[in-house]
Amino acid sequence: MSNKRTVLVIEDDKGISEVIRTLFLMNDIDAVFASNGYAGLQLLASGNIDMIICDYMLPDINGDKIITQVKANPFTASIPFIFLSAFADADDVNNGLALGAELYITKPFSAPHLISVVKEKLNTIPNL
Repeated sequence: MSNKRTVLVIEDDKGISEVIRTLFLMNDIDAVFASNGYAGLQLLASGNIDMIICDYMLPDINGDKIITQVKANPFTASIPFIFLSAFADADDVNNGLALGAELYITKPFSAPHLISVVKEKLNTIPNL
């Protein structure tokens, strides 16, 4: 595939990161992983990121700060952003969507649903 897309996954839970890494490998989805928000922002700044999946509660900077930075930057504002969070009440979900997230998926998540959403979003990104 010449137009391979890359997903940035920002998740501090090693177990969840490994599950996502395995799911993505099994489904031919390229991904880079960051275990905290600042590392994720550094990977994003390096370019070639087509989608972001981000935990909300991270050890250094919360997801609301990350999405605010992503959406404020004209070079990254159009990158699809999905929250993947254990915060599951309606206020949390509505806040994440109000900040600009395309989706807010709660943990524990359904593996088929996550793969389906990621593939669908990646397929809607225009080719350069």
